[in-house]
Amino acid sequence: MRQRLFLGIPAFPLRPLEIAIMVILIAACSQLGYVGHPRYGPFIAIADVLCVLIAPFWIFRVIRSGRLKKLHWPPAALGALLITGVLSLSRVCFDDEGALSLSNIKSGVIEIAQLALYFGFAWMLFVDVLNNASKLARAMVVMLIFVSLSVIWALYQYVSQPDLMKVCAGFGNRNVYCAFLTVVLPLFFGIALYGKFDFMRPWVYILCVLAAITMVGPPHIWILTGILCWLTWLRGRRSRLVIIPITLAAVLLISTGLPKNQTANISGFFDVIERGELHKLEISETPDNTGNVEEGTAADTAPEGVSVVKKRWIEWQPALNMLADNLPLGVGAGAYQRKIGEAQYYGALPNLNKTEPDTNNLYLVIGASLGLLGLISLLSFMLHFGYMASNLWLRAQGALQRSLVAGLYGAVIGIWATNLFTSLLVRGVAIIWAFIFAAIYVIFCETPKESEVSNK
Repeated sequence: MRQRLFLGIPAFPLRPLEIAIMVILIAACSQLGYVGHPRYGPFIAIADVLCVLIAPFWIFRVIRSGRLKKLHWPPAALGALLITGVLSLSRVCFDDEGALSLSNIKSGVIEIAQLALYFGFAWMLFVDVLNNASKLARAMVVMLIFVSLSVIWALYQYVSQPDLMKVCAGFGNRNVYCAFLTVVLPLFFGIALYGKFDFMRPWVYILCVLAAITMVGPPHIWILTGILCWLTWLRGRRSRLVIIPITLAAVLLISTGLPKNQTANISGFFDVIERGELHKLEISETPDNTGNVEEGTAADTAPEGVSVVKKRWIEWQPALNMLADNLPLGVGAGAYQRKIGEAQYYGALPNLNKTEPDTNNLYLVIGASLGLLGLISLLSFMLHFGYMASNLWLRAQGALQRSLVAGLYGAVIGIWATNLFTSLLVRGVAIIWAFIFAAIYVIFCETPKESEVSNK
């Protein structure tokens, strides 16, 4: 019997848990949810809530079917990261006056719980339910539809809003939106470029052009361009001669020809000096109406003629100082935002103007929060799946697997590079990160070993 196809992908009935996962992935294409205090939260994304709600049903299904011992578990590096996080709570249990601080403990526990939710539970859920390449491909097509809608939403904001900060679709700000696209667009581009899905290729190419117009959160457009060109280079000589020049020409034309994009991606990124009015910052000693101490209150205006490097770059130094002064366990889970502005870490650096949201280097944030042990654990966790993705180039079998591997390889590069400038470990969006790692693991388990492939 001839197999039915859905958009070129083997079709079969959708099961309830698979539908639930698709709903989670749809929700993760935005950060829609509840936000309490704009700085201290709580921040609750719809995608995170859906993950928590589906947990008991999935666990019941696993126990009922007797598959508890057959579950796939995340690598040991995640366990090391979580244990380090728990140990780091000892650094935040007490405030500066020696009193027990429940709010600090709460912030740390929430941060550790998010790691467990995204890379523990969500990863295992994806691996268990989306357990073959066809199911993964179908989920990615659904994601493609809603990523396209997000880009259209952002395009409307780009045209109608003079403020570039508001070009973010359903995300919290432009930086998270652009970071999200820097991960998912290489995924779709690789599938379209290496696969045999005629319907997808023009769709993805047009989507990339429209997305490039809306990507006004530097430097993500340049990272994305580099990844797309690299995937194209690996495809072969014909693609190199055609697609790479077109890609470079389109990005340069958009970035130089459109005033908003030139302001954001060229002037805004390559000019590292703060422009406009500068304000000295001080920490207010009066808690706000939520009981939190408001940091970064604008005090008197800085002297005229002072040139200051943008704070997104300056904060790398105090983050390194935090890591150096608290090497084993850092300043404690959840304490990064409270500690980053302290004089003992800033030293003589100018503390002027508030930094733009979500412009932190994830690796420095983890290192400062969880110390060297936490940073090594995170890098080991990421390298585990990076190795799998690169190894799959030689192991993938068939057009579907090869196209998925190409896309996942590009997405992994996007994750590594994007986290240098905008942390992807944020509400909702981190679920996409977990999904990509789960997809790599599923295909890795599904394909024969390299030695088996070479013997055929």
